[in-house]
Amino acid sequence: MKRIRYSAILLLAALLLSLTACSGLILNPDGTISGKDGTLTLGPGADTREPSTGGPLSWDTEPESETTPSIGFDEDPYEDAEHRLYVDFLKTGKSDCILIRADDKVILMDTGENDDFSAVQAALSAQNVSVIDLLILTHYDNDHIGTATRVLNSYDVKTVYMPDYIRNSSLYRKMAEALAASSAEVHRLYDEDVELDLGYAHLWINATGLPGHERGREMGSDVDNVDAEENNFSLITYMTFGSMKLLFCGDAEGERMAEYMPLWQARGLSTVTLCKIPHHGASADKGELNALDVLQPRYCVVHTDARTSLAGAIVTKMKAVFSAVYYTYDGTVSFASDGESCTIGTK
Repeated sequence: MKRIRYSAILLLAALLLSLTACSGLILNPDGTISGKDGTLTLGPGADTREPSTGGPLSWDTEPESETTPSIGFDEDPYEDAEHRLYVDFLKTGKSDCILIRADDKVILMDTGENDDFSAVQAALSAQNVSVIDLLILTHYDNDHIGTATRVLNSYDVKTVYMPDYIRNSSLYRKMAEALAASSAEVHRLYDEDVELDLGYAHLWINATGLPGHERGREMGSDVDNVDAEENNFSLITYMTFGSMKLLFCGDAEGERMAEYMPLWQARGLSTVTLCKIPHHGASADKGELNALDVLQPRYCVVHTDARTSLAGAIVTKMKAVFSAVYYTYDGTVSFASDGESCTIGTK
């Protein structure tokens, strides 16, 4: 027991020394971190120690640096900014729907479950959206294309990016019919990169080329679906907006993340501002855990319906890389930025 206590003391001392030497930060006994800008506290929902209810990461004193994250949505801190990015991770249960507004461009990434259209419609209406510039469907599980048909029928969708495989499901067939009837420009991606210049924003969309996942393959159905196989067809999108770096992983599991990370590193990329955790935080394959070690995200967002749905290993890893974590079971998670500073919170 004494040996364990002694080791713990040594570990704490080493951490204190490294914080002080490297950044001027001090780890306090109550778990807060003190620095020149005040004391960094972890509010509910932004807790790197326990997943909890939604709330902000904040400094006890007013930060001197304009690039220090400022949390809160009572007033829009970027209303008068030259460039503005808003990312809403909608509260749709254990499903994905992400509304992105980058200056004058509107991107919808996935469309939730079949019964989520009212939530999707409300989010779009709140921002007076009638035109969707990009619809990105990461893969065809029902919790990602649930309202795609109604979105295509109700809005002017300009361009669609989707993986190149076929799902044997009624939702997929209805969506395919809606796509055929729409005026949208449709791109089915397999083993290829798409680079999109949206002005101040830039998107890199990557599709899998994993062995055995040949182009146009029929895979997955409502009756007999192997989640991991279809999840690993997920498109992965990396977005930059000024100095902000956001990674949206769809439901990519370990095999897919292991394929993607060498491509990421080959571009000389390192850490990210925000990572949308794949597969609702419900799986923790080695490839996913290793990716978080490399990405070191400042913020993680998890689309999930309950704390009990989370895999312990992924929660532990997010803590270990000191990410502030937000869960959509607490409400819509909103991220905003002017390209230099950012704010995040739960509505």
